[in-house]
Amino acid sequence: MKSTNGESPSLGYEFAEVSTKDGKSKPPVIYSDGLFGGRDVIRIVLLVTTVTLSCLLFYKSANNPLNMVLSPWKADCYASKLMNETSLEVEQKKEPVSELERVLMNAAMEDNTVIITALNQAWAEPNSTFDVFRESFKAGIETERLLKHVIAVCLDIKAYDQCLKVHPHCYLINATDSDQLSGPNRFMTPGYLKLIWRRMDLLRQVIGLGYNFIFTEPPQEHMNSSSSSSSPSSFLDLGSAIGQKEVKRILVLFLGLAACLLLYKTAYPLSQELDVDNLSSPRPLLDHTSSSSQQTRSKSISFREVLENASTDNRTVIVTTLNQAWAEPNSLFDLFLESFRIGQGTQKLLQHVVVVCLDSKAFDRCSKLHPNCYYLETKGTDFSGEKLFATPDYLKMMWRRIELLTQVLEMGYNFIFTDADIMWLRDPFPRLYPDGDFQMACDRFFGDPNDSDNWVNGGFTYVKSNHRSIEFYKFWYKSRLDYPEMHDQDVFNQIKHEALVSEIGIQMRFFDTVYFGGFCQTSRDINLVCTMHANCCIGLEKKLHDLNLVLDDWRNYLSLSEPVKNTTWSVPTKCT
Repeated sequence: MKSTNGESPSLGYEFAEVSTKDGKSKPPVIYSDGLFGGRDVIRIVLLVTTVTLSCLLFYKSANNPLNMVLSPWKADCYASKLMNETSLEVEQKKEPVSELERVLMNAAMEDNTVIITALNQAWAEPNSTFDVFRESFKAGIETERLLKHVIAVCLDIKAYDQCLKVHPHCYLINATDSDQLSGPNRFMTPGYLKLIWRRMDLLRQVIGLGYNFIFTEPPQEHMNSSSSSSSPSSFLDLGSAIGQKEVKRILVLFLGLAACLLLYKTAYPLSQELDVDNLSSPRPLLDHTSSSSQQTRSKSISFREVLENASTDNRTVIVTTLNQAWAEPNSLFDLFLESFRIGQGTQKLLQHVVVVCLDSKAFDRCSKLHPNCYYLETKGTDFSGEKLFATPDYLKMMWRRIELLTQVLEMGYNFIFTDADIMWLRDPFPRLYPDGDFQMACDRFFGDPNDSDNWVNGGFTYVKSNHRSIEFYKFWYKSRLDYPEMHDQDVFNQIKHEALVSEIGIQMRFFDTVYFGGFCQTSRDINLVCTMHANCCIGLEKKLHDLNLVLDDWRNYLSLSEPVKNTTWSVPTKCT
């Protein structure tokens, strides 16, 4: 390829062959009019290498395997199929919901990785930066095959038009100030700053859609030596913008630090929203080996570690919450655990149950009975006592739950959330819908699992971790501010038909009460029932009485030699 003045492009370097007296040539001397001189290149390479190694060590210290460096966001990969011991693997092809997602899907590698670069009119001109960028892929060793994974993010319409002529994956960013993004944009000018922050916003969207990425700048050297001060490709031309070696080195160190911080945010994506660093159990956790033999762990356990310990092979956990009132001996928590032990195919699921304790006494009691307990401290609120439906403390407890479940999704885990007043009588996994992102039980089910007008109950939900479910939970939690007197379930009913929910594209399914019954609408068939919920019942004493009757009915059923033809429950009695 030729430069604009007819000479071979040097990418910012001139090579001068030095002759000696004997007529022999010495190796060429490099003169640079670009970012760095010859010695500077060596220094900067060593500097960048040191910073990179520091980043990797920093990442390792965050307790994440190094093979996840390029793929920390695996939410869609983990949640794209439902796998368990009793059900078949089901996988559906995701349909794009936006132009950006369409371009990402077309360009992505098998592991959802793309290569992204930014492009404006100045860099897209014929024989300009973008041509050099693409030529480097074609001339490089084993790099030409990577071109099909490159997405050129165009900052203005002229760049987009030119990109479409030479490259298959071009995306026009929605820029209201495209005139300011189309020019050369010198370092630290308003246009430069707009460009940098527009780029960060786009990369945030890419992460939110579940894609890994390599972001790469177009070539930053000048196209030829005569254009050193005004070349449109001088996106970060610090050599001409500042001209001080010390400042250049400081900037490289700053970029390295920024990379480390970004890597840390990858390891702890919700640290700002939920203060993840402080969400570690402040007291030792007890391993549940037997009721008489327990060992105290020597260090506190973070929520991430508890989830990892409890997770199934496909990163699914069962989550419940517990306070002191429900954790007392012979109270709801004992019945909850007992149901797993006597249910059909449910005892093996106990190892995947994470009990989130809302006060220290609940945590102490949980640690004596169960291996996966986590103490979630909430400053300024006491969740230890019985919280009656719709009281202020009850509302706070419900929204704390939604906040925590959002964090679970952000960390890439699918979950079944279950209230502790639900008895697990059969393994429910075979009854989950393979094609639903968000699946919820009902107080009353009207026959159609796709009908959002079923009377829902948030006490039992199954949610796959992907960008749709994460965005929905964030919207749900934010909507509490619009309906301050409502609990999470009522707010869900308010927002489920809103346009934004449709735009998010989340697929909702609702469970038949035949399989997921409760006191509002008991299961019609004990031969099929998976769970029974003490819903439509206010008061701990009433719940305890009737749930004990449920377990009695279940034990009687298990003692029978033949299937029951007509199901008759002893409940509800006090919960009426």
